[in-house]
Amino acid sequence: MTMPDERTQALIRARELLLELSLHPEHLDARHLQERASHNLRHYPDEGLIASIAKESIWLG
Repeated sequence: MTMPDERTQALIRARELLLELSLHPEHLDARHLQERASHNLRHYPDEGLIASIAKESIWLG
């Protein structure tokens, strides 16, 4: 079961990965990228949870 702090960390790590990809795509090989993406998705919130959070938030919508 994914805990709230694990979801939070997954979102932060996913952003870091996307930022790294956008700034330094040459530094990531396909295998490393797949491993990081797989690890991030393990605790990443699904679409339903994100929609539910957005309904409760003044920052999302």
